[in-house]
Amino acid sequence: MTPPAIIAPSILSADFAQLGQECARTMEQGADWLHVDIMDGHFVPNITFGAPVVAKIRKHVDKPTEGHGRGTFDCHMMIAEPKKWVKEFKNAGCDLYCFHYEAAFSTAAESPEQTSEKKTSPRELIRYIHDNEMLAGIAIKPDTSVDVLWDILETADVKEKPDMVLVMTVHPGFGGQKFMASELPKVQALRTRYPELNIEVDGGLGPGTIDLAADAGANVIVAGSAVFGAKDPSEVISLLRKSVDSKNALSAEETKKRFRSGLFDAPVLESYTSEYVDSSPYKHAVIHELVDDKLLRSVRNEVRNNVQFTPKETDIYKIHQSGDLANLDGLDDESLAKLPSLLALRDAIYSETFRDYVSRITGCGPLSGRKTDMAINVYTPGCFLLCHDDVIGSRRVSYILYLTDPDMPWQPEWGGALRLFPVREITSNDGQVAKTPLPDVVKVIPPAWNQLSFFAVQPGESFHDVEEVYHAATKEQLSADNGRVRMAISGWFHIPQIGEEGYVKGEEEKNAKNSSLMQLQGNPAQYDEPQAKPVKVDNPTSSKDDDFEEADLEFLLKYIAPTYLTPDTLEQISEHFGENSSIVLSDILCKKFAQRLRDYVQEQEKQPLPQDSKAIEAASQWKVSKPPHKHRYLYQRPTEPDQLRTSQEESPIYYSKSPRDAPSRATM
Repeated sequence: MTPPAIIAPSILSADFAQLGQECARTMEQGADWLHVDIMDGHFVPNITFGAPVVAKIRKHVDKPTEGHGRGTFDCHMMIAEPKKWVKEFKNAGCDLYCFHYEAAFSTAAESPEQTSEKKTSPRELIRYIHDNEMLAGIAIKPDTSVDVLWDILETADVKEKPDMVLVMTVHPGFGGQKFMASELPKVQALRTRYPELNIEVDGGLGPGTIDLAADAGANVIVAGSAVFGAKDPSEVISLLRKSVDSKNALSAEETKKRFRSGLFDAPVLESYTSEYVDSSPYKHAVIHELVDDKLLRSVRNEVRNNVQFTPKETDIYKIHQSGDLANLDGLDDESLAKLPSLLALRDAIYSETFRDYVSRITGCGPLSGRKTDMAINVYTPGCFLLCHDDVIGSRRVSYILYLTDPDMPWQPEWGGALRLFPVREITSNDGQVAKTPLPDVVKVIPPAWNQLSFFAVQPGESFHDVEEVYHAATKEQLSADNGRVRMAISGWFHIPQIGEEGYVKGEEEKNAKNSSLMQLQGNPAQYDEPQAKPVKVDNPTSSKDDDFEEADLEFLLKYIAPTYLTPDTLEQISEHFGENSSIVLSDILCKKFAQRLRDYVQEQEKQPLPQDSKAIEAASQWKVSKPPHKHRYLYQRPTEPDQLRTSQEESPIYYSKSPRDAPSRATM
């Protein structure tokens, strides 16, 4: 499938008197890249601007966060000695350095000050650009045959392969020339051989010629005066994009072949829509047997054989994760050849046909086809994802498609379920309403092969977690269970981006603001449990003036290692803490008490623990902390000085338990 449309207005047609502002405005109007024409008066007769100007305008446009990403400075180097200027433009903020094939046999000198009799070559120059951490493009003039590129594009060395080919449809050097349709067979030949290659056309492009370029297979469109000279540049950019996307889009017929038969029938759609409307604790849906089984099995095999995973662990999750599958188009041809089914599935999921299907079920409005956002997550025993609401940036719908073993059904007792939390509304005395999730899940959706679970992302509403995948009792049992590998594609559909139908200017910023307000509305933190109860010390005294009495030492020696109670050690601890505001005290408990505590905890770990918060609190002195996206443990709060002590507090040993699934037990 042809890569997505990339619209790169040429700033050669912008107002040079306010170039920075023009660049920023063009990005706001929907441009993906900015095409920066660099001319030296030698390779072409005209002179434009150099690295200092690029550095200045770079301050007005955010750097791309990924290769080929939005904000890319596509520097078209119409210069006689391209290698000399690579580092200069890298430092200025260039992201894609596109040199001309015709100039690629010039000096190998690496700076403007250097001279060298040695000559470079196209492949050596591409490697040099990559070594300087930029994308590399290669351009050909109208008089140059496309055949000169085959050897370069066929190289097995990724470092020497260009990231983009630019086919000039005018003679380079001046803007405003007439489009040369005679150059389009070059584009067709390139697209036929390299379906995933970014192919750029530059010269005479606009609403009247875009269809010709798109039909030939171009996906990176350079337009200068057609954009900057338009009354409504955003409308022109949108038109150019639609023309390219319409040629490259997956047809409805082809899309439907990649899903299960009958999925798109009206009664089936109506059934899922009704289930979504009636679902709780918030709107969600589950579709079984979503994808054509043969295709998904092929996807699973490709993933197992060719995708690398990185273990990741933070305070909220422990998983094994692939790279961002949205960037598959940026892979080299050899890597792409190993993942054809995964590419086919990604294109089907983000096709207009399936996006509309999800939008109809959820009633969430239009979804972006340009911003794909998906990765493969693998949960093995011990992996988990704690409670959160998924509200980040422009996300509109969250989804998870399971790739568990198709021939061994996943067992619910293995864990790994998607679990949904209810939200309660609390009205304060002054009438303000706060929303906060309750600690007990009310909906459990176990993994299943070829099952899609999805829901609209809602600030303060869509709280969920992924249950820990549990360890098997023995290695033999784990082997019999095929390792309990919970593999799934997780991702999001986003709100329409600039230039897409349904785009609303400022919507993402508005959503972010609403999300922040939702977290603060009614001050939900006042209902957190336990609440901190700082103890005020009215007349603080220095520890140096208040030595331990004999009774104090006798009490502390029951629990604390003697070495920590000597005057010298206490003084050292005090000095260290005073200087660093933190300290680590190893082996602080005396050996007998530590062993007794360990034995007690291990014994208590063997005891069953109720899953329901009310049952836990009714059967014990433990309280459940809340809300679950902030706290996940049990606690006991010692009585205050003017209250009677409970029998549990008379014991120096507290019951402690901290599995990932049940709340852990702690004292506060």
